[in-house]
Amino acid sequence: MTKTVIGVLIGVALADGVLKSTNQTLGELLADELPAGADPSLTRVTVKQLLTMTSGLAGDDEAFNGDPRLHDSMLQSPDWVRHILGQPLATEPGEHFAYSNASSHLLSVIVAKASHQPTMDYARAHLLAPLGIETDGALEPMITGGVDAAVARACQSAKVAWMRDPQGYHYGASTLRLTARDLAKLGYLYLNGGRWQDLQLVSADYVSDATSPAGPSPNLFMGFGWHWWVAVENGHRTFSARGEGGQYIYVVPVLDLVTVITSDADISGADPKILIARTIVPAVRR
Repeated sequence: MTKTVIGVLIGVALADGVLKSTNQTLGELLADELPAGADPSLTRVTVKQLLTMTSGLAGDDEAFNGDPRLHDSMLQSPDWVRHILGQPLATEPGEHFAYSNASSHLLSVIVAKASHQPTMDYARAHLLAPLGIETDGALEPMITGGVDAAVARACQSAKVAWMRDPQGYHYGASTLRLTARDLAKLGYLYLNGGRWQDLQLVSADYVSDATSPAGPSPNLFMGFGWHWWVAVENGHRTFSARGEGGQYIYVVPVLDLVTVITSDADISGADPKILIARTIVPAVRR
């Protein structure tokens, strides 16, 4: 669910004035990272297109007709950002949905560049600490030449962890580890339109846009907003963060409901979504 957290951080950066608009481009925000000979169309890719997975970058998730080899080659690269920006665009920006880990990682880099500090440091000061999420002693190992099994095990046993790429940028697509209670706070923040107690951490307009189907028709078909999944289920509008192996932040605004599940569906063989949709949501009444 790291992608969703990155989407939240973009909203925080906009509210904080670190970013000006979701229409800012890679040419403006990551000009110093663009390699020689980069596809000229890359300079026109906007933050919004990265958020909606319509940047034109080729998809790398098999479940969405992508090529997982693209993700593997990025992990093996000595410079992930330049590797991503060195790829030719598969389609024109804004035209097609393609689920892309690379898009989310670029958003993390944008947060770091715009705030002049590591993404975790910015998140800690402007999102996590205000929500009462403690990150002291967080494990932040660097990934070089792929994810080392021993490092992965260490992160899995840590209360808070977030891996970084070879240049030190926190991986925007995965590896952030938080407790279930902490994840529920993120869902509650968005349930309340970006407000936490007396703090408006994310603008209500951004939250509304992020949790509504956005972009062109492939986006609408996939039910993907701005790094949240959006649907109408059991007659209710819902939005959710979904993580590999059975992780969920599932929000039903009309029921004032936030449900969080952390699990390993690969081991249990059960889809937590079934528990949410068939048991928890029907049990809640307004």
